[in-house]
Amino acid sequence: MHLFIHFFSFLSSFYLTSDTFSATLTQEKLYKGKVTKTHIELYIDLKRSRIIKVINAPQKAIMTTNTLGEMEIYYPESNTLIRKQKDIYSADNEVLFYLLKYKDYNLGISKAGATKTDTEMDEGTLVTKWAPPQATKHLVKEVKLVFKNNVPIYTSYTQPSGEKQKETFYYKYKKVNGLPVPTKITEYLYTNTEERVTSRTTYSNITPTTGTESIYQFEVPKNAELITEKELL
Repeated sequence: MHLFIHFFSFLSSFYLTSDTFSATLTQEKLYKGKVTKTHIELYIDLKRSRIIKVINAPQKAIMTTNTLGEMEIYYPESNTLIRKQKDIYSADNEVLFYLLKYKDYNLGISKAGATKTDTEMDEGTLVTKWAPPQATKHLVKEVKLVFKNNVPIYTSYTQPSGEKQKETFYYKYKKVNGLPVPTKITEYLYTNTEERVTSRTTYSNITPTTGTESIYQFEVPKNAELITEKELL
C-alpha cells in the first residue's frame, strides 16, 4: 500500500514540474466565406524556449520556432527548408507556450511596455485599460484586457481612429502544470476593407511529457536545401 502511495506521489511531482508538453492544435480561419482548417501536433519545450509543430497536410512539414522569432520550416519529402526571423514568429505568440513559460496573465501587454491607465469592475469582471508604448502609438490607441476569476477572458486593440483592430476571447480553461490555460481562443481581426477575419484555436490532449521523446531532439538535416516560399510554390 505504501509503495503505491509513493509511486503516485512521484507521478504527481513529475507532472507538476514538467518542462515539456505535447498537444493537438486545431486552427480554423474564416475569411470571405472560405474556411480553412489545420490540425497540428504541437510540442513545447520550456527549457529550450522552443516549439515544434508537425503538420501532415497538405504536405508533411516540421516547423520549429523559438522566443527570438527564429523559425524554420522543413519539408522531409523534398529535404528543403524555409528559414525566417521576425517577432511575429516568436514562440511567445503561442498562448499555451507563453502562459506555461512565463505565468503572465497580462498576456505580455505590460512586458511589451504598455502602461495601465484604468481598472474597474463590471458585472463580475475586472476590466483593465492600457496605453501602448510610445513607439506603437501610431498603430494602437488603447488595449483592453478583461479578467474573470483571475484569468483573462478578453482582449481588444483599438486603432488611433477609435475603430477596433482586433478582439480575442479566451475560454474553456483547464489546469496544466497547475496553471489554468485556455483551451479555446477566438480572434476577430478587422481589416481596412471592412472584412472580418475570424480565427479559432483549439488545444486538446495537452499532456506533460518526459522530454526524452525523439521529436524534442529534432534538428533540420545539414544537407537540407534552403529555398524561398516562391520556390515551394
